[in-house]
Amino acid sequence: MSDTTVDKLLFNKLLITTKRDELKKLSQDRTKLIRRLLKEGYSVVSISDIADISRQRVYKIIKKGNK
Repeated sequence: MSDTTVDKLLFNKLLITTKRDELKKLSQDRTKLIRRLLKEGYSVVSISDIADISRQRVYKIIKKGNK
């Protein structure tokens, strides 16, 4: 394996780690926003339409956020 290939693989690993961290932060932000909308009186159906996710997914996000 050439040094260039090793470098590319290491860089790829770094990018995956970075993107994984960014995704985790975005998911946490989404949970907070969903909880805020619920407190403001939005229904799960409305939130699911806005976020383009299923109602079941909204409930799972809420449940996960309570842990």
